[in-house]
Order: sequence, then structure tokens, then C-alpha cells
Amino acid sequence: GKTSDGQILLIDEVHTPDSSRFWAAATFEEKLAAGEEPENFDKEFLRLWFKANCDPYKDEKLPEAPKELVRELSWRYVCIYELLTGNKFDFPALDPKPHDRIVTNAKTVQQQAAD
Repeated sequence: GKTSDGQILLIDEVHTPDSSRFWAAATFEEKLAAGEEPENFDKEFLRLWFKANCDPYKDEKLPEAPKELVRELSWRYVCIYELLTGNKFDFPALDPKPHDRIVTNAKTVQQQAAD
């Protein structure tokens, strides 16, 4: 939420579309008053797809999400970043490969924690 002077209040999780809901402020009240789901920028649509196509809590292997849903999710995450920061999202270079970069960073953090 925001205070009357526009200061953002953070109460729970830190801007994580994986576990928080993000709604469009411009149409939130209107949609809610009409009994409609507010426009959102989170991953609820993907969670609902999985719920309709499998049981994520019981199925041993989950189906692969359609590529268009994965692209939509990526677009929403970029949109959230840009809305929250006011900055354009710059896609990182793919060298080193994301997996290799994650492994390197995880090892660095692990080493720092051990020191």
C-alpha cells in the first residue's frame, strides 16, 4: 500500500510476483465494484492453467506449460519491474549462460557464508 504522501509500505514479501498479487491501480476499484477480477500482473493465470491440467500437489510429473503462457509470464515480470522501478528493463547478456551464472553466484554466496 501507500501512505497519503505516496510513500510505499512493504508489509510482507518483497515484490515477488511468485507469491504476491499485483493489480493495476487505474482499474482496480472499477473492476472490484463490478464483481470482476482486477487486471493483474502476477502469475495467477499460470497457476490456474496448471490446476486445470494436472494436480500440482499429487502428480509426479507436471505437464510443460505452453510457450505462449511462459512468454506472457516473462512479459508480466518485466512489466512489474518497470512499473515498480520506473526504469526500462535491460535484458542481461547470455554470456555466461544463465545456468552457469546462477551456479557461480550461488558458490560465491556459499563461500562468503562459510568465511
